[in-house]
Amino acid sequence: MTDQRPVVVLSPERWRAVPTNKHQVARGISAVRPVLYVDLVGVSTRDLWRERWWLVPRMVQPNLWVIRPLVFPKRVRVRSRLALVASAVLSNWHVRWALRTKLRWLTPALICYFPTVIHGLERLRPGAVIYHCVDHHSSFPDWAPRAGDLLAAEAKLVRRADAVLATSPQLAVHCRQWREDVRMVGNPADVDAFAVPPKPCATLRDGLSVFFHGTYSAHKIDFAFLRRLTDCALVRSVTLVGPLGHPSDRLATAALGELEADPKVVRIGSTPQADISALLGDVDVLALPYLVSEHTRHVLPLKLGEYLATGMPIVSTPLPAVVEVAGDAVYYCSADAEIVAALRAACSESPALRQRRIALAQERTWEKRVRELLDVIDAVG
Repeated sequence: MTDQRPVVVLSPERWRAVPTNKHQVARGISAVRPVLYVDLVGVSTRDLWRERWWLVPRMVQPNLWVIRPLVFPKRVRVRSRLALVASAVLSNWHVRWALRTKLRWLTPALICYFPTVIHGLERLRPGAVIYHCVDHHSSFPDWAPRAGDLLAAEAKLVRRADAVLATSPQLAVHCRQWREDVRMVGNPADVDAFAVPPKPCATLRDGLSVFFHGTYSAHKIDFAFLRRLTDCALVRSVTLVGPLGHPSDRLATAALGELEADPKVVRIGSTPQADISALLGDVDVLALPYLVSEHTRHVLPLKLGEYLATGMPIVSTPLPAVVEVAGDAVYYCSADAEIVAALRAACSESPALRQRRIALAQERTWEKRVRELLDVIDAVG
């Protein structure tokens, strides 16, 4: 039956406790039908023995399995187009083997999150193919040597997919160079998890408490913006929650180290999403400190929806997708004077603005996104 078609989520991210778009989709769909989450970081030939347990599907919760297929080491894929394509074919062959022999799924629906899955995709005999475009992959710095190959693979995937959904207006425009019927769906939020009791506007007398949670990477986070926030005389404290993106990111490591040395800064490591709202009790302003670059101009941060769900004031760098989606529900700033003006405005805003933020978040929830994806799968499959 169509409504029982299993789903394979092909994701370039590890299965982990800190949820991203891919993890939320996999968990949400698993509530109503079987899901295999394919961790495309995979098991490289170098780590074969240490991670061999992940080479077969492992159930991580009811109706949800995770597998790490065989891949070539990333450094090899970055250096060679042949290795990039061969690794994708090897990965899809491995997934096909698991689908046929371990799970016995014949024609699953595929939700694809990385362009190279197109190589050998038909080996999986998909009943439906959805490209859920959440990143501008060819502009990632670590994939720069293969940017052209990723772009070519993405063009093939967009044309092959039965449906294409993009999470920002800029990503939708990007995908529409290959087909017209791309749907801009935005990023959802767990509105209930980020609901906080309303409180009076903060006052400047005692200084403001600023909060950010996320992954700290030099190619995404504007550490200079965080520095300016910290140095602002109106700010009492800055709480930074979340992990370093990668231990080898020396620029992010150094920038975080400098911020942590400031007595205003409170640094908290990885924190389960369910515990984030508990940290917001004394917070006055939420921050979106993203770099504005060729890569990030396509990005609509997942945490925008989460922050809107709190109703609290948000200060952000002028990230194009945030400006287009959130409008004047967010205060945009970069220079010192703009930061001061934004913080002063946050202390005198009306209750109606808080309600408008919450209403914006409620337009896109994970329940709606899962239903949207399932409706697309059922319509095309």
